Amino acid sequence: MSQRIPNGTLLTTYDQLIELVSHAMAPVVIDRDGTPWIVFETEDGDDYAVTVPCPDDDIPGRTDFDGLCARGPLRVVFNGDTSPEAWPGANQDQEVTA
Repeated sequence: MSQRIPNGTLLTTYDQLIELVSHAMAPVVIDRDGTPWIVFETEDGDDYAVTVPCPDDDIPGRTDFDGLCARGPLRVVFNGDTSPEAWPGANQDQEVTA
């Protein structure tokens, strides 16, 4: 892929995670259990993902991309794009009914 990975895309490989972080500062994915992870790649090429740790559910606070891929498949919930085109309907006026 040579452009931003769309929100909602299912990721299954390490290379897809690298592609995701190459187009976004701090994208967010969810693992197969629904745990959200913020994914990063440093200037040195180190990769990692962070979440709120929950030892009772065997969820570490931090892992590398290999560890995150083991929790997959992963779904992109935020690809770093904040433009209105990335969020259809989100910026429209919503009528609230009581």
